[in-house]
Amino acid sequence: NSKKIIGAEKVLQGNLDPCLLFADVNRIKKETIKMLHDFGGKHIANLGHGVYPDTPLEGVRCFVNTVKEFNY
Repeated sequence: NSKKIIGAEKVLQGNLDPCLLFADVNRIKKETIKMLHDFGGKHIANLGHGVYPDTPLEGVRCFVNTVKEFNY
């Protein structure tokens, strides 16, 4: 929806809820892939806010690796 409003030439950033990094890796991967599909190309994958200090490292790794492995 956002791409339709701002135009395809713009790059968007975001927007995974950082609380999801506390979930199990299967849910993190699923939600990350959904976010990437929803935004389409020209997207900077990121969290909707910073990483909380007590975020499990496993969740952060899963998010980063899922983004790196994703192909449009």
